[in-house]
Amino acid sequence: MTTLRHKAETFGMVVALAGAFVVYGCSSGGSTPGGTGGTTGTGGTTASGGTGGTTASGGTTGTGGSSATGGTTGTGGTTATGGATGTGGTTASGGTTGTGGTAASGGSDGGTTPDASAGAGGFALTSTVVEAGGTIPMKYTCISGNGSKPSPPLMWGKGPEGTAGYAIVLKDNTNGFTHWAIWDIKPDTFALPEDVSQASHTPPDPSGAMQVGGNNESMGYIRPCPPSGTHDYVFTLYAQKARPLPGVTTAQFAGDIKTALDKTANNLATTTLATKVTK
Repeated sequence: MTTLRHKAETFGMVVALAGAFVVYGCSSGGSTPGGTGGTTGTGGTTASGGTGGTTASGGTTGTGGSSATGGTTGTGGTTATGGATGTGGTTASGGTTGTGGTAASGGSDGGTTPDASAGAGGFALTSTVVEAGGTIPMKYTCISGNGSKPSPPLMWGKGPEGTAGYAIVLKDNTNGFTHWAIWDIKPDTFALPEDVSQASHTPPDPSGAMQVGGNNESMGYIRPCPPSGTHDYVFTLYAQKARPLPGVTTAQFAGDIKTALDKTANNLATTTLATKVTK
């Protein structure tokens, strides 16, 4: 009996110890998830490490993207405006220099405009000793005092289609006196030599031509002789419509021949060489 009581006490102690052990183990395990888990919350402060995300501010380097403003260098691309140098290509208008070539069309005036003085393309009057707008050399004027009284050499381009002959008249436009008229020059003749003979109304060169002076002083060329100051002299070349020139004779003076030549019925075109003489 005593032995049974002793075993029962011993068993109870064992049970009590086992229960105590079980209770102690459960509460200890429960406290672990509570405290430790809470400190994990402190680990959650690592979220403040997310403040490190403010590195996103570094993203303000995007402002550096405002270098895009530097992209306004693109405006420098307006250098393309320099491409407007292409406009310089309008110098091809200079090719309008080609327009200058329209001077050639001026030559066409010789055939269509009665006054072809602008049509220096072909039908034009020139001289090796007298420049347009220049002064007649003293040799060909009364100022020289020489006795030969030569006329200056003259040459011209071919007249318009249908030209039957040529005529040349020298007039002092300042006082209106006509010094010389020579006409019925053959259509294949394009020059007068220096010093056309004044001994006849029909000089040997150019052959077939007729001439008169402005008065009885000469049968041909009468030298310019202004009384004083500067006088304007004009040589006029006519493309005759007919040869011989109708309605004129060598018994008339140069002024009369000019009047006949000025009629549109008698000429296809005219061109001039303007000069001057000062005494």
